Amino acid sequence: MTIKFKSLKDNAAVDRYIVGTSLQGYIDISYAKLVDMLGEAAEHYDNYKSDAQWVVLFGSGQIATIYNYKDGRNYMGPDGKAKEDIRNWHIGGKTKDVLQKMSELFPKNIVS
Repeated sequence: MTIKFKSLKDNAAVDRYIVGTSLQGYIDISYAKLVDMLGEAAEHYDNYKSDAQWVVLFGSGQIATIYNYKDGRNYMGPDGKAKEDIRNWHIGGKTKDVLQKMSELFPKNIVS
């Protein structure tokens, strides 16, 4: 089964779609694997508390965000992890249903 999705990069689209999303779960995956699957992280994100963020729009219209939170160098300075070393990423969405879509994209990585 093919999962239809698009990784959003346009700042206006990112802003429009992430309104109303919140933490729904977690994913244990390398930064390199995320880049391989979703492309480079969006450039438009909260770069104080996060170091990288992806915004995924599924064919169903559901939106998911993947981001680190308060464990990277942007928030913790030199004591924080380099984004390439982060494995515990947050999954945001408007409902818990987004975890099902994410588990289809990353079947062995979802941790809730």
